[in-house]
Amino acid sequence: MNESDAAPGRRLEVLHLQAGGCGGCALEFALVALPGLGLVETEHPRHADLLVVSGAPGREMMRAVRAAWTAMAEPKYLVALGDCAIEGGRFRGTYAVEGGLEGRLPVALAIPGSPPAPDAIRDALGALVRAIEAGATLSDEPFRRTAEAEAAPTPAPGAVPTSAPTPVPTPVPTLAPLALLPAAPRHRLSGDGSSDS
Repeated sequence: MNESDAAPGRRLEVLHLQAGGCGGCALEFALVALPGLGLVETEHPRHADLLVVSGAPGREMMRAVRAAWTAMAEPKYLVALGDCAIEGGRFRGTYAVEGGLEGRLPVALAIPGSPPAPDAIRDALGALVRAIEAGATLSDEPFRRTAEAEAAPTPAPGAVPTSAPTPVPTPVPTLAPLALLPAAPRHRLSGDGSSDS
């Protein structure tokens, strides 16, 4: 595949890898109508133009992500979907999580959120597709910022900019001790094999 293969009118193929975590980003991604964006899903990395990774990649899953990325033909684009894929999210620093994709692979587009809303995913992927169709490549400095800026909501004219409220972590509920079921009655077998409770 070469640069002219990504011409307008050609559907770009997307490979989605759920690398771990809670699966929330994968569920939100499933709600996005890819054909409306000029995208179609594929099952094989050799056919993919975009690799969308969601979830926090564990040590072994990072190998699978790298293998898929290596198998893709140029030009190829990597999308980190959600906080876990970007930098490890809630799982960052745990013993089993490698961390996010940032700094490990060339991320073309990072879509933040835990999980990001389907509208945010659709808008960001749409901006990425438009940038690709305009001839942008990963080596273009403004590529990533352009795609992210297009995906950002535009404030209404005359609106006063406000900062987003800081998310308050949801407290983890304390689990009550499990109620134990009464033990089953013991049955003894007599010498002839019959039960004498």
